[in-house]
Amino acid sequence: VEYKIGIKYLILKGFIVEPKFYAHIIEDPKAQKEIKNCILEGFPKSTFIKKTSASSKVKFDYINRLSKQLAYEGKKTLVYTDFVNSEEEDDIEYLFDTGVNVRDDFVLAFSELGINVAGIDAKMTSLQRQNVFNDLANGKLDTIVFGSLGSEGINIPKVDTVIHCNATASNIRYAQRNGRAMRKYPGKDHCDIYEILLNTPKEFEWSRENFL
Repeated sequence: VEYKIGIKYLILKGFIVEPKFYAHIIEDPKAQKEIKNCILEGFPKSTFIKKTSASSKVKFDYINRLSKQLAYEGKKTLVYTDFVNSEEEDDIEYLFDTGVNVRDDFVLAFSELGINVAGIDAKMTSLQRQNVFNDLANGKLDTIVFGSLGSEGINIPKVDTVIHCNATASNIRYAQRNGRAMRKYPGKDHCDIYEILLNTPKEFEWSRENFL
């Protein structure tokens, strides 16, 4: 590395807007008990924690309420579910007994709440994805929901809110996602970053690592 520049300097010079962080802690006794009693170790345990956190109905309902409020306030939001699946291999994890994956569960639930929303998945062409991004930029959409995709290649300066539906163990991915909302736009002096955490030690650990 020959040269580095910090976020605080970029904010001070007006290149990006200041991010404001909010951590919302979710109590779901059933999910928390499953994680506490898990006997797996290493990567399998991390995978189990992510799946269990992603499938928490308590968390799901909380995010629905938060997203409805943000849409009502006129926010333009990117939602990252980041649950464990293998979209690239077309091996989707099914949750909530709905027959669809958690990303699509959010899209359906948001729509029923009156939120103008679209989802992004691996099967979409680049043109289809760009059309969704354009719809958010043009005001036709309030929210875009992503699964494991969407950290890179998105330029929608109008975005002012990011929701992380769970902690991510990748600080690079975390920063990339937040960066989607930190771009300058007329009238935008800050952006809001929400992290929705299940009350478990591992999610807290992953969250802390992103600020080190």
